[in-house]
Amino acid sequence: MSPTPVQIRCSRTYPCANCAAASVKCEFRESDFKRPPVSREYVATLESRVASLESFLAKLKAASSDERNHMLDEVEMQDYIPSFASLPPEEESALSDALMKASLQESPDGTVVYFGPTSVFQDQMSSARASPSVNSKPSPYQEDRSMLVNDTILLCINLFFHWQHPLFMFIDREAFLTDFEENPVEGEFCSPPLIFGCAALGALMSKDPEIKSKAQGFAETAQHILTTEGLNCPRPITVQAFLLVGYYEAGIGQLSRGWLSAGTAFRMGQDIGFQRDPTYWGEVDSQRSSSLTKQFHRHVYWGCYVADKIYSLFLGRPAVMHENDGDVSLVEEPPQDSPIWENWLATHNLERLKDVDANGPSLTLLFNQQIELGRIVDDMLSTTFAPRKRTDAHARKWTEVSLNKLNARLVAWHEALPSNMRWKKWFTNKDVLEPGVAILHVFYHATRLCLNLPFITAVASIPSLSEEAADESGQDPLVESFRICKSGAQVMMDILQRFRNQHTLHRAPMLFIGASLLSMKAILVTSRHEGVKPPLSKGSALAQLDAVLAELGPTWSLANEVRLKFISALNPDGQPGSADAESGAEPPHGAGGRGAPDGSGGTTGTSIPLPAHFQQAAAGILSFPPVIDPFGEVPQQPVVGLEGLGPQVWPVAGAMGYESTYWPTLSEDFLVDANLGFFDSTTGFDWPSEPPIP
Repeated sequence: MSPTPVQIRCSRTYPCANCAAASVKCEFRESDFKRPPVSREYVATLESRVASLESFLAKLKAASSDERNHMLDEVEMQDYIPSFASLPPEEESALSDALMKASLQESPDGTVVYFGPTSVFQDQMSSARASPSVNSKPSPYQEDRSMLVNDTILLCINLFFHWQHPLFMFIDREAFLTDFEENPVEGEFCSPPLIFGCAALGALMSKDPEIKSKAQGFAETAQHILTTEGLNCPRPITVQAFLLVGYYEAGIGQLSRGWLSAGTAFRMGQDIGFQRDPTYWGEVDSQRSSSLTKQFHRHVYWGCYVADKIYSLFLGRPAVMHENDGDVSLVEEPPQDSPIWENWLATHNLERLKDVDANGPSLTLLFNQQIELGRIVDDMLSTTFAPRKRTDAHARKWTEVSLNKLNARLVAWHEALPSNMRWKKWFTNKDVLEPGVAILHVFYHATRLCLNLPFITAVASIPSLSEEAADESGQDPLVESFRICKSGAQVMMDILQRFRNQHTLHRAPMLFIGASLLSMKAILVTSRHEGVKPPLSKGSALAQLDAVLAELGPTWSLANEVRLKFISALNPDGQPGSADAESGAEPPHGAGGRGAPDGSGGTTGTSIPLPAHFQQAAAGILSFPPVIDPFGEVPQQPVVGLEGLGPQVWPVAGAMGYESTYWPTLSEDFLVDANLGFFDSTTGFDWPSEPPIP
């Protein structure tokens, strides 16, 4: 009679305590708990593989050095992950196509929507054809086109393309102008809200107060059409119009509305499938296969991509569009034998507003460089500043590597620029600064500052700055960030001043506002690390940057708000400097506009009146945090290291950050030489009833 087998309850560990106590072999497999045992054939296969591997390792150990290398070169590493290798070639091709399958489906009202491979609506309609959606409701502009095509509109559109177009390359100028002349109401590349959106931004560029005053009306008209009709009729030109309105709203200080309008544009673009290259639709839609339509489509997609990166960079928010989500080719250079822009100017007697420099780089090539820079920004926001916790031991090293890699990519991008796109520090009167070139370099230096400023802002000191050897070696990433911020602020000032001298800043793009604020903060932070007072006196760097914002103010109201936040951050008690007291400069609310917040119609004296809740909020939000040397072993003050910077997303549109409480409390004579009469022309604001949200 055989003995009764021992009943053992396995503890699911290896080696498990119960099996060890019973002196039996533990064979518990976590993966097959309560499952049927594997087949003998499978076990035999695994045993054979293990035996073969052990035999190979034994031979490898006994072999000489040359024989070992030869054996390793001949070994074939096989992937034992299940694959589709057993499928015939035609089936593999069909499987690959299925992973990218998409369709454009036309609804009864004429709108076209996109469905990707995972969509439950993929095969709802047998015919996946696309055609330009047409609004069934007749447009009031069809009978009276004078509201769309008149001298004022023509001038504003010209001003828009002349000064602002390099930042708004989501509009294909040639396609827009072609339809503007032939069918401005129901064209494929032109529509009333798009016309009014261009006119609104163009009107801001005018020196004529009467024309400039029409900007708000144009924008409101475009917004009304979009919200009442555009949301129900997704089209590429509606995407363009929403993005134009978003830029306008941000420029007048309504950042949340601008962010919302831009987001609507991006989502609508994905709704109509603009993330797929037009060649993909060639077989199902011949209308999308024409050369003009392909270029138009690519302008819309990549223009939205760049706009998304600019919004996310300057507001410190996650990007919506990512390169891996689409397969759209870059925009191609238009043929030289098609001077649509020049002919349009001549037709409407606007030749005086032709391109600044006909021999400068083409807008298309500048646009493609913006796209490449946008890719770096996307990686920067999704890696270094991704809002996720990194508590592992390698967090600091990972952050250093990420910072160095991104800085290297930015430098490589800059060094690869063609000669006609490079920034020339030394120039002659014949060297005209193209708006597109200025925008490109402001975008570049703003990206570098946004990447590096948070690292040197969060630390109280950088010990390596005082060591000449370490300073020259460049091994300390904080030292490198310090250099980048200091030189970047200076180059940014040079670009702004040169643009100001050649073109005046009232026609400058909104991008210059963020550039000015970034430069201001960089100057304050680098001055703190150098142990010197910030240059606040008249004619200093900060005063020059304030003058830039002052000239931007009449065009972009956001610049006025930035100026006011800057002065309130450095001078939260509203006490004037000696320069103010001597000059008797009038404070912002007394300069006109809507008067003081209390409704008194303005103030007198030299102090800058700010609502009490705003002063309290500024003092609370912008407090200087405890910091240390992130690379030191023993903290000199409470700890904030490089590893703690990963989750941060630094909003450029905020006030001056930690510097606002550091400098005013440093000494009583901090503002002795300051010219706080900068803001003698700032328009008043309607302050909110609640303090800013931290």
